[in-house]
Amino acid sequence: MGSTDDGTTHSARRYSGAAGALCLLSLVVLGLPATATGSTTTIPGAPMTLILLDTQGGRHQIKWNGTREVYPNNDLNGDSGITLFFNGTSYGFSGSATTGTVGANVFGISSQSALLGSGTAADPWRVVTTLTTDGTVTVTQTAYYVNGDNYATFKWTFASTANYNGVKFFHGADAFPQAQDNGYGAYNAACNGLSASAPQVGPNFFEEFIPVTAPSAYRETVYNTGWSAIRSGTLNDTVNTAWHDAWLGFEWDFNLAAGGYESIFQKVAFGGSACSASGAPPPYLVPSIASAAAASPNPALGTTTDLSVLGADDGGEANLTYTWAVTAGPSGATFSANGTNAAKDSTATFTQAGTYTFQVTVTDQDGFSTTSQVTVDVQQSPTSVTVSPASATVDPNATQAFTATLYDQFGDVVAPQPTFAWLVSGGGTIDASGLFTAGGLGGGPFTVTATDPGSGVQGTASVTIQNDAPAIAIAAAASPDPVTTGTTTDLTVLGADDGGEANLTYTWAVTAGPNGATFNANGTNAAKASTATFTQAGTYTVQVTVTDQDGLTVTSQVVVPVEQEASSVTVSPASATVDPNATQAFTATLEDQFGDPMASQPAFAWMVSGGGTIDAAGLFTAGGSGGGPFTVTATDAGSGLQGTASVTIQNDAPTIAVAAAASPNPVTTGTTTSLSVLGADDGGEANLAYTWAVTAGPGGATFSANGTNAAKSS
Repeated sequence: MGSTDDGTTHSARRYSGAAGALCLLSLVVLGLPATATGSTTTIPGAPMTLILLDTQGGRHQIKWNGTREVYPNNDLNGDSGITLFFNGTSYGFSGSATTGTVGANVFGISSQSALLGSGTAADPWRVVTTLTTDGTVTVTQTAYYVNGDNYATFKWTFASTANYNGVKFFHGADAFPQAQDNGYGAYNAACNGLSASAPQVGPNFFEEFIPVTAPSAYRETVYNTGWSAIRSGTLNDTVNTAWHDAWLGFEWDFNLAAGGYESIFQKVAFGGSACSASGAPPPYLVPSIASAAAASPNPALGTTTDLSVLGADDGGEANLTYTWAVTAGPSGATFSANGTNAAKDSTATFTQAGTYTFQVTVTDQDGFSTTSQVTVDVQQSPTSVTVSPASATVDPNATQAFTATLYDQFGDVVAPQPTFAWLVSGGGTIDASGLFTAGGLGGGPFTVTATDPGSGVQGTASVTIQNDAPAIAIAAAASPDPVTTGTTTDLTVLGADDGGEANLTYTWAVTAGPNGATFNANGTNAAKASTATFTQAGTYTVQVTVTDQDGLTVTSQVVVPVEQEASSVTVSPASATVDPNATQAFTATLEDQFGDPMASQPAFAWMVSGGGTIDAAGLFTAGGSGGGPFTVTATDAGSGLQGTASVTIQNDAPTIAVAAAASPNPVTTGTTTSLSVLGADDGGEANLAYTWAVTAGPGGATFSANGTNAAKSS
């Protein structure tokens, strides 16, 4: 008998089958509950053999190279099993040296499978045992082994019809390394495991509990202390490193949800050193990739691609979840389905072009996962064109530069940028660089279109030609003003316009005052400087209308007084013919620069160059002799201006008004006769002289009067 760490004894010698039978018998005598004996299922591997005992709450014996490694040394006994605490009670197994049931109740066993699988890595051997409790919780234990491995894996799953918090689950084993009882205990941090090693049996030998599911607590101690610790429901994370009757145990704490799923995994391993197996899940329990991750389309020209993958798992594909993530490339991609079984078909939506590496993590119910990757080249696809500015208002004849940017399906700038083709719907022209030149007329908005020749994608902007009315930059003016001499004045004005002054026209008109003024330039841009020619004196309001290309106008005006300037004298009649000694009245008019009479006429000074005389009133008296023409001059003393006329004295031959007569005739008596005659003349009869003469007959006759006007009677 060997010594234990708590003062009890536990036989360390190899046990015979009979001894094992006695031990089982003692359990019955003690009155412990026992399940119906069923078949034992063996996993006949090498170097490890597992014997799943369908008795006393489900125990198991394990052999290494044919040697039993769980106390007692009997194929039909094994103090290695599980205990479950929930809802204020517990269920466990009954072993050979466990001092009764390790729990308040013995697990019921509803079924245990025959040997399943072929022992290969792709199809490990396995035995499934279903253990029952009070009808609300069922524990399913599956033992896995791949022939040739140094470890076996236990999987426990829990199904519940009710919610239970504070559930505790234990797995313990009375270690029997190389069929002897004692060993050195150790906690091995590298694999988070417990071991009992027995170097006395030859080369150092380790029997190990290695958790795949991290335990809540552990303990390595003397066997009976270990079973008591499980019954108390608590392990305390201690290890007995001395040589002792070794026992190994793990505790897992969790909650059970009605209809939920919980699982726990642990390896039992053997080897020549600690951590002879890793704490990683065995490959046969990890999901596999049945169809690798793929994407369609790939390369992608849009913003999405359809991702697909298919996993396979011992728990069934329907229980797998697929979680997609971008592991390389731009960030921000989203997935239409993720973290669910349906996500095996998911649509990825990108945020930008680039090369994306998508990794899908395929996870089973137990949290074990595998991955698959696909690389997707998301290429920039020309999708839109933005023209800047989006809208513009320009003046007539002004310019506006537009720029265009080609964007991809994500709204990012395409690199490199194309050379755009530009078009405008009206209002002006646009060149190849996007420079719009407005016409002279207002209007719009007009559409500016930039086209990417490669893709045909277009973008538009609008441009409005805002034609404001012109303004007066320099008001209308006249020089001279007033007009005191001459008939003209120089008019000036200057407009300003959004379409440019050069496109303005200036139109002058008299809006008040005498009519008839003319302008040497009018209705043109040059008419901003124009000479007005007047037709008469007066006060003129001259208005200029400044008009832009769109017909909008503004006006300015200047008032120009045009004063009379004495410029000429006109004598009337301009010419006259008078008889000798006759008179002719002449009048003079002082006229202004327009030939109009001065408003105030002067007293003229008169003068005649000959032929008679002229008085201060302009009355000409002809002399008796014909002649001329003689110049009649009227002089304005104030201005010195003179006007002239001509006068001619027209002297016609006299005529006989009353023919010559003699009385008596004949002279019969005496020596005389009275002669009479009467002439007529343009110079007046009084100015005629009558001269008598005997033109035939005797000579010597004399005349009482002769050669005078009186001689008309002689």
